Amino acid sequence: MRRDDVNTKSRFAPARAAAGLAVAATVVAAVASTGPAAAQGVCMPRERMVALLDSRYDEAPVALGLASGGRLVELFSTGDGATWSLLLTAPDGTSCLMAEGQGWSMLAGPLAGQVS
Repeated sequence: MRRDDVNTKSRFAPARAAAGLAVAATVVAAVASTGPAAAQGVCMPRERMVALLDSRYDEAPVALGLASGGRLVELFSTGDGATWSLLLTAPDGTSCLMAEGQGWSMLAGPLAGQVS
């Protein structure tokens, strides 16, 4: 192998690594955008969304928080954590499904090494 070949390979290594990371991120995003309900991006009045999550998935609120702009973030889950849904509700009462998935579990406390 010639010295010029080695320099060329090392010179392009960061670009190859960045391209690889971009492809990996795209694949992860595509996989994350599909889930059990495949209903991400769905928006409707909060009352209707809550009723839908209850009747179709047997999910109820398990956590909530206030986000910027007066928006409400709510996590819904089944009693056993089999499925979960994350809602973002605007002050006008419109809720949007931001994420959903399977296998929700609550932590008993902070993770090891984390500041509580």
